[in-house]
Amino acid sequence: MPEGTGEGLTVVSWNVRLFDFYGWLDNPENGGSENGTKNRIMEAISSAGPDVLCLQEYFELDPERSFPVVSPLDRAMGDGAQHHVVISRRKGPRSFGVATWSKWPIVRRSSIDFGTRKNNVCAVTDVVWEGDTVRIFNAHFSSLRFEEEDYAALEDGVPNAAGRERIWGRMRSAYVERVAQVEAVMEAVQVSPHPVVLCGDFNDTPTSWSLAHCRAELKDSHDVRWFNMDGTWQGAVPGVRIDHILMGKEWTGSSYTTGGGGLSDHRFVRAVLQAARP
Repeated sequence: MPEGTGEGLTVVSWNVRLFDFYGWLDNPENGGSENGTKNRIMEAISSAGPDVLCLQEYFELDPERSFPVVSPLDRAMGDGAQHHVVISRRKGPRSFGVATWSKWPIVRRSSIDFGTRKNNVCAVTDVVWEGDTVRIFNAHFSSLRFEEEDYAALEDGVPNAAGRERIWGRMRSAYVERVAQVEAVMEAVQVSPHPVVLCGDFNDTPTSWSLAHCRAELKDSHDVRWFNMDGTWQGAVPGVRIDHILMGKEWTGSSYTTGGGGLSDHRFVRAVLQAARP
C-alpha cells in the first residue's frame, strides 16, 4: 500500500481536444493566435502541479517540431518527467490517442486495445511512488459522436422522425461500445496486483451504468465534494460531469477541483489521493 506524505499523489486528467491543432479556438477570426491555446494548456498543466497527468484526445504531428507537444509537456511536468503514449489511430502525419506523464519513475507500460479505429483506448502505466507501485489506468471511452446536424436538430426542439432515428442510432452504438470497453478495463482493474487509479474521459455521467459498474469496485474522488454540481464538459450541453478520477479501496481522496475552462471542450479534473488508513 502506498504511504502518504501529507501531500498525497496529485492526479490530473484532461481531454485536451488535440491541443486545438485545428484552430477551433485559435482561429484568427476569433482573435486567436497560432498555438496560443496549446501554450495556455501547457501553462494550466504546470499550474495544476500534477504528479501524474493523464491526457485524452492526445495528438502528435510528424515531424514533431512543426507542432511540438512532447517537449512542452516535459517542461510543464518538470525535470525528470517520464511519459507513456498510446496511439490508437493514425491519419497521415497525424497520430491520436492517450498519454500519461509522471514525475515519478514509470516501470511498466501496457495498454488495453478496444479494437476500434476511433480514438478510444486505455493506457496502463505502473508508477513507483513512495516506495510502492501504483497502476494508472488512463481511458478514453466511446462518445456519441454527434454531428452538427444532430446538435442543430436538438436545438430546434423535437427532431423529426429521421433525426430521431439518426440520434438514437448514435446513442445505441456508443452505449454498446462503451459497455464492452468499460468491462475490459474493469477486468484488468480487478486483477491488478497494485493499488489502482482509473481516470479519463468516460463520456458518461455519474448516474450511468458505466460509473455504477466502476464504483462497485472503486471510489469516486469527487465524493469529497458531493454537494458540488461542477461539470467537466463544455460542449453543446455544458455542466455535465463526464470526466472522472476513480481510485481503489487503498486510497482516500483529500481534494477535488476542476480547471482549464475555455481551453478545450472539457475542463480538467484534479484530485489529491492519500493512502487510506486502517
